[in-house]
Amino acid sequence: MSMSRSGFAVAMGYLTTVVLVLCSFGLIAAFQPNLLEADSPSIALLWLTLTFGWLAAIPAGYVTARLSGGQEFGHAGLLIVLIILLAWVSWFMEGDVKPAWWHVGLQLGMVPSVLFGAWLRVRSVPQAAWWQFWRR
Repeated sequence: MSMSRSGFAVAMGYLTTVVLVLCSFGLIAAFQPNLLEADSPSIALLWLTLTFGWLAAIPAGYVTARLSGGQEFGHAGLLIVLIILLAWVSWFMEGDVKPAWWHVGLQLGMVPSVLFGAWLRVRSVPQAAWWQFWRR
């Protein structure tokens, strides 16, 4: 397992999250444009973005596990660390634009979402039956 492959897998997982979250804002703008026009985010927008963030982390975990080439949950853990570190940076840079519960909820929800995505990948890989040991 090369370090560049591991870094690539985690980076692509994070990029997957970013692209899907940006697409979710496009969906919100298309169907509920008034939610994005307010000076401060409404509770509906906060919950929508929180939910979309959690949902976007599932395919991100899958992509990271798929590209990792092994140790899928270890790479998912690295993705979680990256997401949480960048969420802290975002929280610090945004200031009081969003309430603290949103930032904490986003970080806490990302952990099971990413792990679920990695689990889906591990589960999708066919395992050799016990009687096929001679083929290995």
